[in-house]
Amino acid sequence: MAGMMVQFHHPGPAPTIEEAAARLDVPADALDRSFGVIATDPQERLFTVLIEAGAADRAMAALRRDGQSHPAEGVFGDTKIAPMGAPSE
Repeated sequence: MAGMMVQFHHPGPAPTIEEAAARLDVPADALDRSFGVIATDPQERLFTVLIEAGAADRAMAALRRDGQSHPAEGVFGDTKIAPMGAPSE
């Protein structure tokens, strides 16, 4: 899935894919189920999902509408991490 990463605050236990989709106001099928919901900062109750690029604007709007937003919430690029060039010997 080519997409974006979305980090959001969720009080209580880790949300399901369906709860994350509802929080971001997107259909559950816009989230990558194989990626799941990752606890990026459990103490702050921050979670990350991988979302289709076309749904990212809607998710960002949902985060802005929430009056209880967390400063670390947002939509971020999902860049591929790989070595650059041949390994040096």
